[in-house]
Amino acid sequence: MGSKQAIAPLPDESTDRTGPSKEEVFEVLSNRRRRQTLHYLLQKEDETATKREISRQLAAWENDEPVDMVSSSERKRVYIALHQTHLPKLDDAGLIDYEPAQGIITLTDACHELDVYFDVVPENELSWSQFYVGLGGVFLAITALAGLGIVPFAGVPAIALAGLFAVVMTLTGALHYLRDQKNRLGGAGAPPGPGEK
Repeated sequence: MGSKQAIAPLPDESTDRTGPSKEEVFEVLSNRRRRQTLHYLLQKEDETATKREISRQLAAWENDEPVDMVSSSERKRVYIALHQTHLPKLDDAGLIDYEPAQGIITLTDACHELDVYFDVVPENELSWSQFYVGLGGVFLAITALAGLGIVPFAGVPAIALAGLFAVVMTLTGALHYLRDQKNRLGGAGAPPGPGEK
């Protein structure tokens, strides 16, 4: 009987990863105040802020008013929720360094990896993946009609069709890029997307 060859175990994600798991990321991003906190910190040049600064800005976004118009009760509601729930959760996920005694919050390197998870699709809209599948289907149908010699595609040269498809894909890609920039955490303006407080 031959000797048995040892099979190497599959790599364990939990030991290889340096940042939060997918589940942790989705849990963190499911909450609007946590997304807003990350968004605000990403907008700051040094990616550091105090609880007071963050709570004032979040209260302003939530009440759709300028920061200097936020009342102390509006800020306090946000401040308490940040202190008790959201900042500790972000800290546990490894996305921020939070020093409760000093009230200082700083982003970690793991936060910069979140963009891959952040594709906000408003209700009743197609995702970009659905849009690209549909666009590919249209291109495939036009190509088939041209190949079968069906009017009006019969007389169109293949190079013209290829050029048209290239222009449409380039414009679509540019629109997708601009939309992603608008919806990126840390982009200009208020944070994107809905979610619970």
